[in-house]
Amino acid sequence: MSITFDPLNETYFPLLMLWLESPHVKKWWDQDVTYTLELVREKFGKRIYNTPISNNLNKKTYAYIICMGKKEIGYIQVYNARDFAEENGCNLGTLAGSVCGIDLFIGDQDFLGKGIGARILNEFEKQIIVPHFDCCLIDPCRDNKRAIKAFEKAGFKEFLYVEKSNALWMLKPVEII
Repeated sequence: MSITFDPLNETYFPLLMLWLESPHVKKWWDQDVTYTLELVREKFGKRIYNTPISNNLNKKTYAYIICMGKKEIGYIQVYNARDFAEENGCNLGTLAGSVCGIDLFIGDQDFLGKGIGARILNEFEKQIIVPHFDCCLIDPCRDNKRAIKAFEKAGFKEFLYVEKSNALWMLKPVEII
């Protein structure tokens, strides 16, 4: 089944709210936030753009709904990692070229534990990231073993551990296909 990425729009907000309040997402994403439709609109409405992605995002985060065939199954976002590195405690000074950050979750429980996390990341790289960035960063909680395993399967390798946030920063060079 094909994996595609539909740019986020307001029609997805009720589904996004449902996912963000699901226990399996809440465990790793915004644990201290109780999402309402209004809060989803306020936070994620800023991630809807009518311009194409580029490596000069200027603190923009581009958001997409992950689709498996015609079914919406999750959320993924991309941003220029250099724009947010300092506030996330990540020194990117040793990396050359453009670096994007990626955050994602599978919201539909029926798709958990199916081994599709790595496929999602590799497809996102092919369809969205290339040719805009030279490498990708992702920062799972060190305790999120399932996510780390999927990210390693997708080709990410440990880059930096930030003890304050318990985040394991993982890096992957973008493969030009």
